[in-house]
Amino acid sequence: MVSTRGKKRHWSSNNQILCKIGMTARSNVNTRLLEWQNTCKHPVINLTPERVHLLYESSQNSKALAKIFGKLSLNNAKNRPANVKLQTYNNGGFYTDGKGPQTLARIENTIHKQLWKRYGQGLVWCYGCDPEGHTRHKEWFRVPIKELPLLIRYIDRVCSGNLDLAH
Repeated sequence: MVSTRGKKRHWSSNNQILCKIGMTARSNVNTRLLEWQNTCKHPVINLTPERVHLLYESSQNSKALAKIFGKLSLNNAKNRPANVKLQTYNNGGFYTDGKGPQTLARIENTIHKQLWKRYGQGLVWCYGCDPEGHTRHKEWFRVPIKELPLLIRYIDRVCSGNLDLAH
Protein backbone atom coordinates (compact mmCIF):
# COMPACT_ATOMS: atom_id res chain seq x y z
CA MET A 1 0.00 0.00 0.00
CA VAL A 2 1.23 3.45 -0.83
CA SER A 3 -0.14 6.61 0.73
CA THR A 4 -0.17 9.87 -1.13
CA ARG A 5 -1.68 12.87 0.64
CA GLY A 6 -3.27 10.75 3.34
CA LYS A 7 -5.10 8.34 1.03
CA LYS A 8 -4.22 4.66 1.04
CA ARG A 9 -4.22 3.03 -2.37
CA HIS A 10 -2.64 0.16 -4.22
CA TRP A 11 -0.07 1.18 -6.76
CA SER A 12 0.96 -0.41 -10.01
CA SER A 13 3.04 0.97 -12.83
CA ASN A 14 5.28 -0.42 -15.53
CA ASN A 15 7.37 2.72 -15.86
CA GLN A 16 8.02 3.40 -12.16
CA ILE A 17 9.61 1.46 -9.36
CA LEU A 18 9.22 1.72 -5.60
CA CYS A 19 12.67 2.32 -4.10
CA LYS A 20 13.71 2.28 -0.46
CA ILE A 21 16.67 4.49 0.32
CA GLY A 22 18.19 3.88 3.73
CA MET A 23 21.38 3.86 5.71
CA THR A 24 23.09 1.16 7.68
CA ALA A 25 26.16 1.01 9.86
CA ARG A 26 26.57 -2.63 8.86
CA SER A 27 29.56 -3.47 6.70
CA ASN A 28 27.39 -5.62 4.43
CA VAL A 29 24.30 -4.04 2.86
CA ASN A 30 22.74 -7.44 2.13
CA THR A 31 22.75 -8.28 5.85
CA ARG A 32 20.66 -5.17 6.53
CA LEU A 33 18.34 -5.93 3.62
CA LEU A 34 17.72 -9.44 4.98
CA GLU A 35 16.94 -8.00 8.43
CA TRP A 36 14.47 -5.59 6.89
CA GLN A 37 12.93 -8.31 4.73
CA ASN A 38 12.51 -10.65 7.72
CA THR A 39 10.92 -7.92 9.85
CA CYS A 40 8.61 -6.40 7.26
CA LYS A 41 7.86 -9.61 5.34
CA HIS A 42 8.37 -7.90 1.98
CA PRO A 43 10.81 -9.20 -0.62
CA VAL A 44 13.47 -6.65 -1.53
CA ILE A 45 16.09 -6.47 -4.24
CA ASN A 46 19.22 -4.39 -3.85
CA LEU A 47 19.12 -1.98 -6.79
CA THR A 48 22.83 -1.95 -7.45
CA PRO A 49 24.12 0.15 -10.35
CA GLU A 50 24.43 -3.06 -12.38
CA ARG A 51 20.79 -3.97 -11.76
CA VAL A 52 19.66 -0.41 -12.41
CA HIS A 53 21.43 -0.53 -15.76
CA LEU A 54 19.67 -3.81 -16.68
CA LEU A 55 16.29 -2.52 -15.51
CA TYR A 56 16.78 0.73 -17.41
CA GLU A 57 17.84 -1.10 -20.59
CA SER A 58 14.91 -3.49 -20.24
CA SER A 59 12.42 -0.63 -19.94
CA GLN A 60 13.97 1.15 -22.93
CA ASN A 61 13.97 -2.01 -25.05
CA SER A 62 10.31 -2.75 -24.32
CA LYS A 63 9.40 0.78 -25.41
CA ALA A 64 11.52 0.39 -28.52
CA LEU A 65 9.88 -2.95 -29.32
CA ALA A 66 6.48 -1.32 -29.19
CA LYS A 67 7.66 1.14 -31.83
CA ILE A 68 9.73 -1.27 -33.92
CA PHE A 69 7.44 -1.28 -36.92
CA GLY A 70 7.25 2.49 -36.97
CA LYS A 71 10.97 3.11 -36.67
CA LEU A 72 12.44 -0.23 -37.77
CA SER A 73 15.19 0.15 -35.18
CA LEU A 74 15.91 -0.94 -31.64
CA ASN A 75 18.86 1.42 -31.38
CA ASN A 76 17.92 4.10 -28.89
CA ALA A 77 21.46 5.25 -28.08
CA LYS A 78 20.58 8.88 -27.45
CA ASN A 79 18.50 7.89 -24.39
CA ARG A 80 21.04 5.53 -22.84
CA PRO A 81 22.73 6.70 -19.66
CA ALA A 82 26.46 7.20 -19.78
CA ASN A 83 28.48 4.66 -17.84
CA VAL A 84 29.86 6.86 -15.12
CA LYS A 85 32.48 5.73 -12.63
CA LEU A 86 30.95 5.86 -9.17
CA GLN A 87 33.28 7.02 -6.41
CA THR A 88 31.55 5.61 -3.33
CA TYR A 89 29.87 2.43 -4.59
CA ASN A 90 31.35 -0.89 -3.51
CA ASN A 91 29.99 -4.38 -2.85
CA GLY A 92 26.28 -3.56 -3.05
CA GLY A 93 26.22 -0.18 -1.33
CA PHE A 94 27.42 3.39 -1.24
CA TYR A 95 29.97 4.06 1.47
CA THR A 96 31.35 7.09 3.27
CA ASP A 97 34.22 7.33 5.72
CA GLY A 98 32.06 9.23 8.23
CA LYS A 99 34.77 11.81 8.86
CA GLY A 100 33.95 15.47 9.19
CA PRO A 101 30.45 16.97 9.24
CA GLN A 102 29.12 14.45 6.72
CA THR A 103 27.56 11.90 9.08
CA LEU A 104 25.64 8.91 7.81
CA ALA A 105 22.36 10.33 9.15
CA ARG A 106 23.00 13.69 7.47
CA ILE A 107 23.74 12.02 4.13
CA GLU A 108 20.55 9.97 4.35
CA ASN A 109 18.52 13.04 5.36
CA THR A 110 19.91 15.05 2.43
CA ILE A 111 19.01 12.30 -0.04
CA HIS A 112 15.52 11.86 1.43
CA LYS A 113 14.74 15.59 1.37
CA GLN A 114 15.78 15.89 -2.27
CA LEU A 115 13.78 12.82 -3.30
CA TRP A 116 10.69 13.95 -1.36
CA LYS A 117 10.96 17.29 -3.12
CA ARG A 118 11.27 15.64 -6.52
CA TYR A 119 8.93 12.63 -6.21
CA GLY A 120 6.80 13.31 -3.14
CA GLN A 121 6.69 11.26 0.02
CA GLY A 122 5.56 7.71 -0.64
CA LEU A 123 4.41 6.32 2.68
CA VAL A 124 4.26 2.54 2.69
CA TRP A 125 1.80 1.04 5.14
CA CYS A 126 3.51 -2.08 6.46
CA TYR A 127 1.39 -5.11 7.29
CA GLY A 128 4.54 -7.13 8.01
CA CYS A 129 5.51 -4.93 10.96
CA ASP A 130 1.91 -4.52 12.09
CA PRO A 131 -0.92 -6.79 10.85
CA GLU A 132 -3.33 -3.85 11.30
CA GLY A 133 -1.25 -1.78 8.88
CA HIS A 134 -0.71 1.15 11.24
CA THR A 135 3.07 1.18 10.78
CA ARG A 136 4.32 3.49 8.04
CA HIS A 137 7.70 3.47 6.36
CA LYS A 138 8.63 6.80 4.81
CA GLU A 139 11.96 5.96 3.16
CA TRP A 140 10.22 4.85 -0.03
CA PHE A 141 10.07 6.71 -3.31
CA ARG A 142 8.17 6.11 -6.55
CA VAL A 143 10.87 6.71 -9.11
CA PRO A 144 10.48 6.59 -12.89
CA ILE A 145 12.71 3.77 -14.14
CA LYS A 146 14.23 6.10 -16.70
CA GLU A 147 15.52 8.29 -13.82
CA LEU A 148 17.23 5.49 -11.88
CA PRO A 149 20.68 6.11 -13.43
CA LEU A 150 20.40 9.77 -12.39
CA LEU A 151 19.36 8.71 -8.87
CA ILE A 152 22.38 6.39 -8.57
CA ARG A 153 24.74 9.21 -9.60
CA TYR A 154 23.05 11.64 -7.18
CA ILE A 155 23.47 9.24 -4.24
CA ASP A 156 27.12 8.77 -5.18
CA ARG A 157 27.69 12.54 -5.28
CA VAL A 158 26.11 13.05 -1.86
CA CYS A 159 28.11 10.18 -0.32
CA SER A 160 31.35 11.44 -1.87
CA GLY A 161 30.89 14.91 -0.39
CA ASN A 162 30.62 16.56 -3.81
CA LEU A 163 27.41 18.32 -2.79
CA ASP A 164 26.97 21.00 -0.17
CA LEU A 165 24.85 19.34 2.53
CA ALA A 166 24.06 22.65 4.23
CA HIS A 167 21.10 23.28 1.91
